Amino acid sequence: MNFYIQKRANKYGNHTSIYNNEKYDSKGEAGYSAELNLRLKVGEISKIERQRTFPLYGKNGGRITTHRVDFLVTFPDGRQEVHEYKGFGTQIWKIKRDLFVDNYPEILYVTITPKGNWYGKQKQTYGQNR
Repeated sequence: MNFYIQKRANKYGNHTSIYNNEKYDSKGEAGYSAELNLRLKVGEISKIERQRTFPLYGKNGGRITTHRVDFLVTFPDGRQEVHEYKGFGTQIWKIKRDLFVDNYPEILYVTITPKGNWYGKQKQTYGQNR
């Protein structure tokens, strides 16, 4: 008797990729990581943290949930930005994004998309410049 294991396709059609010996949820995210690494090498960025988890709190101060972002980017002047690569924005992600902006107004939230027409011109920012 032969048994075959069939790997289940991803819900949103993305394929995991490996770049620089690290696993990424999509080819686009891996490509964006390569771009960030180039910016790190030329000194435009001072630090990149992958998969950083932030607790999210409600109005009364109680923790509601957490939000794990793709990249936390720190610049030489000390300011920080969250960079999230999204091919498809779910309702849950949109709620978490808005909670993040309310909880961390000092950190700019940048959404990068594969198509220039999804959130506008390749990236949309939330937070300080809202």
